[in-house]
Amino acid sequence: MGASASSLPDKVTLDQAKSLAGDRFDDAKWQEAADPEGNVTKETFLSWGNAAPVPGGGVTKEQAEAEAAADMQAADAAGIDWKAVHSCIRWAKPVDEVALIILSPAHSNCVDTGNGNYPIHIAAQNGHFDLVKWLVANGAKVNVQNGTGQTPLHMAISYDYGEVSGHLLSSGANVEICNWDGNPAKFGIDGDKDPNDPIFLLDSCKTTEQALAALSAMEERSKTDKESIDKSKFAMTGMQVKKGTKSLEKESWTPECQARFGEVMGML
Repeated sequence: MGASASSLPDKVTLDQAKSLAGDRFDDAKWQEAADPEGNVTKETFLSWGNAAPVPGGGVTKEQAEAEAAADMQAADAAGIDWKAVHSCIRWAKPVDEVALIILSPAHSNCVDTGNGNYPIHIAAQNGHFDLVKWLVANGAKVNVQNGTGQTPLHMAISYDYGEVSGHLLSSGANVEICNWDGNPAKFGIDGDKDPNDPIFLLDSCKTTEQALAALSAMEERSKTDKESIDKSKFAMTGMQVKKGTKSLEKESWTPECQARFGEVMGML
């Protein structure tokens, strides 16, 4: 993933700094960060380079790794066992027990050295609402990105944890931050939670009327942008909805829905 904070030399050249920060600033801006000899110090790079604007307000892979390295160092300095911290979140220990293990922001922001997950990623991914609230209240970073660029909001949205998503949003989560695949948090990890996507509408429908509306939306999409439609995914989603394995009750998939589904499939 690039250089971590611990592996950076005391100084880097302008070209190295631009590369590590993802080429987000032009030469003139980087000249402002350089010393008289044309180098950028480690301290300047980590503070100034990490402020480089990235679409959506996120960070580059290198910047995420540098942030994680700094948090790992803080946890090590405090003698924190990150595995114990992550375990208590993963297994959804009661808040009063978690409070005996997570004692500081350094605990709340300790990092899994394998995948870059923070405790709040684990809580959000598993829908542990009370723990998400507690972590946020105790210094967890709501917009932190893991080893693949996911924020906690990416995870909560992908796994349909609306209550968790709502709390993250009210706590400052940025819906526009993109993961390394370019998917903003508001659309989830795989970018498949777009409320304007007919497949998402069908996947998440809860009434017969919503199912029919989703099928009509797919018909309209087929007229204007057929190439973008994943036909096999749409077919699979329709079959799952019909069987009652999605949000819609099985009996709500009426003969009208089935007939309409067949019509739309024939248009793709």
